Amino acid sequence: MKNIKKRKSQSKTAMISITFVVGILFLGMMGKSLNLQKQLSSYDSQISDLDSQIEDEEGRTTEIDDLKEYMETDEYAEETAREKLGLVKENEIVFKEGEDNLQKESSQDTESSQDSNDPSQDESAEG
Repeated sequence: MKNIKKRKSQSKTAMISITFVVGILFLGMMGKSLNLQKQLSSYDSQISDLDSQIEDEEGRTTEIDDLKEYMETDEYAEETAREKLGLVKENEIVFKEGEDNLQKESSQDTESSQDSNDPSQDESAEG
């Protein structure tokens, strides 16, 4: 009878130990699962960010391709020649608004500022 009680006692201790170990393993697996869920959601957000970046870059690529096609046209060459080189078409009259007046005003402003800043004139006027 003592043997049976001893066995039952050992059996209970073994069951409690096994249950404790299984519980610890279960808690460890739950913690790992939560970490994996966080990592998965992080990867999902990275994927959505990268997808939006891909869309933006595809849009830029389209714009660059369109610009490249435009730069190969005669219209672009003509526009560039007009803007950067100042070229005009044959029998074309170019009107420039107020350019002569601006040159006269700037030269007068330059002369008046030189007169007021010239110390040699002040000394000669005093002497």
